[in-house]
Amino acid sequence: MTSEAVALAAGGDRRVVSVFALVQTLLPFVGFALAAALPALLFRRRRTMEGVR
Repeated sequence: MTSEAVALAAGGDRRVVSVFALVQTLLPFVGFALAAALPALLFRRRRTMEGVR
């Protein structure tokens, strides 16, 4: 993904370069959002069991 963006930035269409930049920005955001949301979704039932022994 990055090598295509660099090649396009050297002499490509600015709209295509901006799409690649947006995708490169959103990919890490999606990864971090999943990393933050998955534990909350997977372990939501355990929170209610804290007082039960």
